[in-house]
Amino acid sequence: MAAVSADGPLASEPLADTIAAVRTAHAYHGQMRARYAPRTMNGLLAAVEDFHDRLRLGPTGIPRESPTRRLVSP
Repeated sequence: MAAVSADGPLASEPLADTIAAVRTAHAYHGQMRARYAPRTMNGLLAAVEDFHDRLRLGPTGIPRESPTRRLVSP
C-alpha cells in the first residue's frame, strides 16, 4: 500500500508515508478519546477512516469505541 500511495497524487505530501499517516491517526484518536463520548469518537473515527480510504492510505486499525465507556471529568 505504501508504494501505491508514494507513487500516486500524494507523492510529495507528508501523508505519502502510510506508516506516519496511521501513527498520526492513532495519536489524534488518543487525544480526542480523553475529551469525547464514545458516540462522538465513533463519528470522528469514521471520518478519519473515510479520509484514509479516499487517499488510499490503508486502514488505521483503530477499533470503534464501546458505548459503555464513560467519560470521566477531570
